[in-house]
Amino acid sequence: MAIPGNWLLQYDWDSAGTYDSVNVTFHRDGTWTSSEGFQGRWEQVEGLLQLNFTDSSTVYSGLVASSLVTGNMTTFGGARGSWFMVRQDPPAARNGRAHLDLAGQAARS
Repeated sequence: MAIPGNWLLQYDWDSAGTYDSVNVTFHRDGTWTSSEGFQGRWEQVEGLLQLNFTDSSTVYSGLVASSLVTGNMTTFGGARGSWFMVRQDPPAARNGRAHLDLAGQAARS
């Protein structure tokens, strides 16, 4: 799965069960930016994704599965948590109408 594009990232520091959301844009040059004003570099090796922050020791690492990524994050200063993100521009939406509708039935013309 190609990472570049727009994603909705939900994160939960301390894995307390309360997620906050942020929009993240991954650029083809290996950089990313967020709607909270953060930025950094990203790298994908096979099914693993790592996000590094500019001017911060925070690292997000996760497993890529199609249009979903899930993983853990740390500041290396004691804070830890979990996160997941979902692609906001899925291939079916970009390439036209899906062959099945929302209920899993054959799409109507």
